[in-house]
Amino acid sequence: MFLTIRKAEIVLGFNKFKLIILDILTSLYIKYNNAIAINQYDEIISLGFNCSLAYNINRVNGFIDSHLFNWAYIKNKSDFLNALENLDIILGGEYDYKKDYNMFECLNSHIVFHGQSKVKKIQNENEEIYKENIKKEYNELISRTKHLIEKFKAILNSNEKKLFILVVNPFDQSSTTDNIEFLNNTYKILEQQTTNFDLLVICLKDMYSLIENKINPAIILKKVNKIAPIGDAVNPSKTDIWNFNIILKQYRPKIYKKSKKKYKYQEKDT
Repeated sequence: MFLTIRKAEIVLGFNKFKLIILDILTSLYIKYNNAIAINQYDEIISLGFNCSLAYNINRVNGFIDSHLFNWAYIKNKSDFLNALENLDIILGGEYDYKKDYNMFECLNSHIVFHGQSKVKKIQNENEEIYKENIKKEYNELISRTKHLIEKFKAILNSNEKKLFILVVNPFDQSSTTDNIEFLNNTYKILEQQTTNFDLLVICLKDMYSLIENKINPAIILKKVNKIAPIGDAVNPSKTDIWNFNIILKQYRPKIYKKSKKKYKYQEKDT
């Protein structure tokens, strides 16, 4: 048992070291590549499709501001567009509870949100206590989400320079035509609701070649070699760290903040 734990600690330490080296190398690459323009924003806002983007923003910048879709999973493109256009429908009705992940699926938008706690902290052999724990998790999620919806609206109404980032889900088997329509509609909805913004879209390189020059030219399109899957979104070995680093260092916040906040993926299991 001790050897297994020790081996896991060594692997974790090696992975952290690898991330540090890649961070240094990509910073140097950008610094000495005069062709790479640096773009700075007052607000950088994740539009999903899953937690992988928020993980990478937090990893590269050392912090991530709280936003509505940071740690959510977008199940359906058309439902997401409807929610983006009608924010108040989010968590405004029934939900489906995902007990294996302590996640709540809003049945209005089919967007899945994380509860505050780790699964083991709310599980209980006593069914009544377990149900009460779930209810507390949902009430906290409702309160937090309502705040983030109002924050999202305020950002849309502001004159600050905003960057919305969207990672195209490569696992949902959408056609090229559907993806092009989805991206164009996302930009159109944002354009109707706000000003002084950019939309940065990140997709796999195979998709990039199919949609390049076919989407709204105002959309900034970037490619990566790997996008972490839904159930393993914060796994750096399943992420194209090099290219995510370059993209997120090129499109960066104007002001960096010190963050002491720890997210669930950063906490040790006890």
